[in-house]
Amino acid sequence: MPPIKPIAGSHGAFLASAATLADGTAPTAAQIAMVAGLEVLFHTWHFTTKGLNSVWVVSIPVSYISWPHKALAGLTPANMIGALNAASIDKFSVRNRQDIA
Repeated sequence: MPPIKPIAGSHGAFLASAATLADGTAPTAAQIAMVAGLEVLFHTWHFTTKGLNSVWVVSIPVSYISWPHKALAGLTPANMIGALNAASIDKFSVRNRQDIA
């Protein structure tokens, strides 16, 4: 069975709901940290396993100018959801795989 691929632009509301963000209120530092942590996990990919060693790659989307916890800080819940939905969900690039190999 092939892995399920999320649809681009579908995960922002899900991640925001995990942190119980409410419209009209500024997110707390803990809520931003939770959403940013989930976003990093969302963009973490298993690359290879050799023996007992596994290589995992964190591929932050190019739409972020910094790590998610910095990029999402200070945004309203609506803007945060928009930023999350705008982030690419593609697996790390061919260039990334060449750099690792």
